[in-house]
Amino acid sequence: MENNDLYQQNTQAQNAYGYTAPTFRQSEDSDDPVIRRKKVKKSYGAGTTTMVIQFILLQVIATIGQFIYMVPAGARLVAENPELANNPAELTPMMISAMQSDGFFMILLNSISYLIANPLAFFIGLSLLGKPFGAKDIFGRMKPVKALGFGFIGVLGIQGLSMVIQHVATMISGMTGVSENMMNMLSFSDNTVQNIVMLLYIVIIAPVTEELLLRGLVLNALSPVDKRFALFASALIFGIFHGNLNQIFNGFLLGLIFGYIALKTGSVKGSIIAHIIANANVMIVSGVCENLIGGDTGIMIENIYMVVMLVAGIIGLVIFLKANGRITSEDKVADYSIDLPEAAGGASWKILLTRPSFWIFTICYGFIAISMITAVSV
Repeated sequence: MENNDLYQQNTQAQNAYGYTAPTFRQSEDSDDPVIRRKKVKKSYGAGTTTMVIQFILLQVIATIGQFIYMVPAGARLVAENPELANNPAELTPMMISAMQSDGFFMILLNSISYLIANPLAFFIGLSLLGKPFGAKDIFGRMKPVKALGFGFIGVLGIQGLSMVIQHVATMISGMTGVSENMMNMLSFSDNTVQNIVMLLYIVIIAPVTEELLLRGLVLNALSPVDKRFALFASALIFGIFHGNLNQIFNGFLLGLIFGYIALKTGSVKGSIIAHIIANANVMIVSGVCENLIGGDTGIMIENIYMVVMLVAGIIGLVIFLKANGRITSEDKVADYSIDLPEAAGGASWKILLTRPSFWIFTICYGFIAISMITAVSV
């Protein structure tokens, strides 16, 4: 290193002639463990800060969209009920109720919010990292991996397990972690256009933009030191990110397999495919069993499918994981690394959990999850 050579020369001059030579600051490329650890903290902080930024962007876009909706809705309500003109305390909740019951508007607003917030947060996160890689790097060609089809089947097994746990928890507690408004928004209706927008949102927009953000940015930001830590930490963030108790556990487990596929294939393309399969599976099951069949028969068929999916999926997952083995330093989505001396992996959780942005993100989405807890209607 040039600075180290200058330092040694100055030290030799000091020893030879008895004067104090000026010191030179080592470059950031030095082997100083303090500098390296600061780089890791910055990388982890960039990943979690990106999720806080995504949350803020979603709220801003949602607020703008809601304002655009409620202005004409308020005018319509006042026209129908002139006495509401001077009674904002009564008018405001009526406007909010009208908006929340408008399934088409809510699903359209969510679609637009994701299309804007997730990619924008991704590029902001890249800037926070110093742009060590680009979008084209994470969308690179997928490396061939063994038994990938069984990995996709394994996704269904994780969903089956999560659905069983969710059903048991609901039966015991009498509560569900999804609000009634959200359940209505994500259910098929008599409005064909609304159904098409909902399918595009759930099966295409959400998988692509979430994988761009979570596996494309967050997983990479957490992976320079320890890929296995990054896999578990990004899956935890993915679970929290869903903002409802029904999907936190499911999201964590799915985040593990999505991240594993992304790391093994070296591209978010693989995790996007897996994510699409997961979301499409839910929509197909609910669409067929609840809407086309319905009643007790529909519930029975859904339960049978859930058990079959669980068994087949676990078998597929075991085959896939056994064929490809553990995550190693060679498995990566982007060529991004930071050296950290000593037991870096053991320090990784401590570094993550001391990032303020991680807790801001967790508290924000945790608050949303708690607010969505709803008693099961009898």
